[in-house]
Amino acid sequence: MNLLRAIQPLVLMPTMWSFLSGIACGLIFGISIPEKINKIMAYLLIAIIGLKGGHTIVCDAQLSWDVFFIMTFGLFMSFTIPFAAYGFLRITTSLDNITAAALSAHYGSVSIVTFVAASDFLRMQSVCYPGYFVALMALMEFPALISAFLLARADKINIVALSSIASHKTLAILLLSFVFGMVLNDQLHAIVQTVYAPIFKVTLLLFLFGMGLVVARQKSSLKDFSLPLLSFGIYMPLICAACALIFSMITHLPVGAGTMLMVLCASASYIAIPAAVRVSLPQARASIYLPMVLGVTFPFNIIFGIPFYYACANFFLR
Repeated sequence: MNLLRAIQPLVLMPTMWSFLSGIACGLIFGISIPEKINKIMAYLLIAIIGLKGGHTIVCDAQLSWDVFFIMTFGLFMSFTIPFAAYGFLRITTSLDNITAAALSAHYGSVSIVTFVAASDFLRMQSVCYPGYFVALMALMEFPALISAFLLARADKINIVALSSIASHKTLAILLLSFVFGMVLNDQLHAIVQTVYAPIFKVTLLLFLFGMGLVVARQKSSLKDFSLPLLSFGIYMPLICAACALIFSMITHLPVGAGTMLMVLCASASYIAIPAAVRVSLPQARASIYLPMVLGVTFPFNIIFGIPFYYACANFFLR
């Protein structure tokens, strides 16, 4: 019964309806939003999340050994998920070695936009999560790419690709806003919050509408995908989320922290990792890994995943 009550807010979730509206408009009318506008909205959302995370971690004095263990688990998952994903792909699909490694890297990394949507969902449920998860999200961008190099049997780790992640604008904005949030005092943060709170809600809805339009454009690529490949985009996030839930139960994490850890482990990158993969594994087929992440896993997490992860955390971590 608790599980059903936790899923109930799904039908009232404005972010989900905004995303679905974007998909419908893209499929029916074929409209699109200029890429520059999408990027501006993404940068604004990331900056707001960074500010909030930096201020929270200072106010709550959350740094402890428990935090260290959680951060270590996140990095461990980011490094090992690609190996499990690669194994599933090689057994169940006919993908070549390089493309399977590239796709696996996306699932080991994280989706900042999914994280933002999950944070807004928790806000609607009046559930808090620790600020250090913003730092964990940034750290989890890197290990998956190293795993991809090893899986693709690269002769050496491509420093250019790693630096392309480190210097990526989204990660730079996230880290800078996180640091800025740490140095803000309570009075300044209250002023900033009164400004960015309404902006965040509107921007998130518009951005997810735009992402729905992007997902709709993937339909031509997805129709040629095999059933095992499409199903991978669904069961892989669920497996990763289950691992995070088990860890949360063992370490007695609260509902908010457990939900966000599940979201981080279940999400797949479609911003930083694709840019790095193009540099490090140019032979990989972008026509496979981009539609899989954008057309299957991202909408699954936004529409069903986030409410389901919260429901599981609410059921098992209470």
